[in-house]
Amino acid sequence: MSESERPRIEPLSEGQDYGIWKIRIEAAWNAKGLSSTLERENSLTEEGDDESKFLSDQRKASGIIVSALSNEALRVVRNDVNNPYRMLQKLGERYDSKTAASRIARMTELISMRYSSIKSDVGKHIDRMKGILEKLESMNTSIPEELSIALLISSIDAEELIPVTAALKTLSDRSATWETVSARLLEEQQAIRSKRKRIERVNSAKHYCHICDKPNHRTEKCWLNPKNPDNRLHMSETDKEATGERSRTRFMKRTENKKKQKDQPSVRAAPARSVTGNSSDCVMMLDSGTSSHMTRTERSLTDIQSCSVPIALGDKSLLHADRKGIKRVRWTANSCTTEVHLSNTLCSSELAMDLLSVPALAEKGFVVLFTKEQALILDRTENFRVVGIAPRDADGLYYIGN
Repeated sequence: MSESERPRIEPLSEGQDYGIWKIRIEAAWNAKGLSSTLERENSLTEEGDDESKFLSDQRKASGIIVSALSNEALRVVRNDVNNPYRMLQKLGERYDSKTAASRIARMTELISMRYSSIKSDVGKHIDRMKGILEKLESMNTSIPEELSIALLISSIDAEELIPVTAALKTLSDRSATWETVSARLLEEQQAIRSKRKRIERVNSAKHYCHICDKPNHRTEKCWLNPKNPDNRLHMSETDKEATGERSRTRFMKRTENKKKQKDQPSVRAAPARSVTGNSSDCVMMLDSGTSSHMTRTERSLTDIQSCSVPIALGDKSLLHADRKGIKRVRWTANSCTTEVHLSNTLCSSELAMDLLSVPALAEKGFVVLFTKEQALILDRTENFRVVGIAPRDADGLYYIGN
């Protein structure tokens, strides 16, 4: 039989019979005349032996073992990969079911098992623990059923199952079986998951009243709806009249506001001012290429400080700003006026237009949204409320008035 036709030895791993695996390794050694390697612990040769041949045989024997190991088993012998005798010794201590080390490893794994999240499957946790118990039983180390149940209950750390585990600790002798406890845990997990799904469906389908904005009742049954004949039966005559008038007034105002919102645009800009020649200081042009706000006149600033800042223009020319301060502007949108303080605004009389820096606005928590018709300035700290509107002119530039 050629090398390629020889059956490959299944890698040694947990749950595999170490004795059968060792027989296959020895058979592979015998086929290559390497059986004597198993009898020697070190590389010292007997008198008359060829040392180079002995070392070569050791490497071949080690290669056969390494090729028949799983990644986990290879970590066990990673420090002795050139000594087949030591490798077999360590593997026997770890995987031979007759050794105490193997039994201790299984028991440690059993005790350290934990089920901490209701999202995972408790059935898989139970099956895994059952498999370890069966493995220990095959090693002639059977664990009493009461102790197995105690280990299963103590391994449940999921908060939702804590009440169930507390109840399971009080089971009678007849009910305290592995099957009963496992079935109870599986049943409880299924009940919890079903309850969560029902809550999610209810929340997703929750409707709100158009009058009071509260959930779980409709407008026609709202206590504040004047058209509901049953909304004031439990009140006195005085309270009925007062409450009815308040609810009627509130209902009418809400209806009028909804009509206004439909008739009016969602965003109303302040009147745009013309920008020609020496325009007023109240108009600024949005510029996404500048790192600071800029103004031409000192009278629009407060808290003025001296500075010397070069300003590079697009045509590679330089201007100089010798002062900086805070420019206070008022922007109007949706009939609401907002005052904004533009700090570190540079002042240079050489500028042709006051500039509003988009990057500087972003640093203060504003977001600028450009459209074909206008640019919207939104305040991120106030749930993206529109605080300013910059209409676009015929040249494609955006100007905002103060």
